[in-house]
Amino acid sequence: MTRFCFLLMTAILVSCGSDDAALKSKHALVIGVDGLLVEGLQQATTPTLDSLITDGAVTYDAFAGGELGTPTEQPTLSGPGWSSILTGVWVDKHGVTDNGFEGARYDEYPHFFVRLREQNPDAYLSSFVSWQFINFVILEGEDYAFTPLVPTAAEGDAAVTAAVVEHMEAQTPDVVFVHLDEVDHIGHTEGYSPMVPAYLAAIEMIDAQIGQMLDAVRARPTYATEDWLVLVTTDHGGVDKGHGGQTDEEREIPTIASGESVQNGQLISPGPGHTAIPPTVMKHLGLSIDPAWGWESEPFAL
Repeated sequence: MTRFCFLLMTAILVSCGSDDAALKSKHALVIGVDGLLVEGLQQATTPTLDSLITDGAVTYDAFAGGELGTPTEQPTLSGPGWSSILTGVWVDKHGVTDNGFEGARYDEYPHFFVRLREQNPDAYLSSFVSWQFINFVILEGEDYAFTPLVPTAAEGDAAVTAAVVEHMEAQTPDVVFVHLDEVDHIGHTEGYSPMVPAYLAAIEMIDAQIGQMLDAVRARPTYATEDWLVLVTTDHGGVDKGHGGQTDEEREIPTIASGESVQNGQLISPGPGHTAIPPTVMKHLGLSIDPAWGWESEPFAL
């Protein structure tokens, strides 16, 4: 993505639902780390992500870019990648081939928040992102209220983290989506490689920020009555200082699932496409999935 893409962080809050303390309510925190290499995750010092893996499941060979040689094959760019993660379908359905979003068919294949609200109109859904297009394009609509901030790229992730922490302290969301961008930014400027110290340092900073979010979740006064699923994934890897092609380094991605509904210590291989995120959230919440939506993947790790 270009430098322009880092300039705006937005937060969306969508309709509040009630929390029944008498039952263990289901919630999900989905964290997208832009441009996260498998080898970068494996070689960086990441105590937070390591603890999620120990208490849950991981795959190191999930994939971006669709199925090679089929109509689902798509460039390993952020526009197509986040579209697939959030709509549950590949380019042959969502129509996004680059970061310009021309040809997007979100009216037919919308953000999974739309599908979730069809099942539960009272759901409280939140989206905090460093890359503005996720909220203003993929999750665009009259029902959403936007609160813009204007930080730099690195400040964007810090601002996102602070906003999520404050949100967890003050509200009871059903599903929260978070996008963090600094790893991808460093990949573009310094290189996507575990041999690049700045790239590993960016992953370690993200790990600490995710730790702050999880601390805020666990500090909730109602946490004992809540069942939180935490998912971590990425839109693509990278090679040299770019991405968009179909090399293993660009296609192969990690995905983590952690929570009470996930068996501890699972190493899943082969992993799914990152289109598995929406059905995984829906299954955790106990909501049905309509085959007419055309989602590509089964739930992951549950």
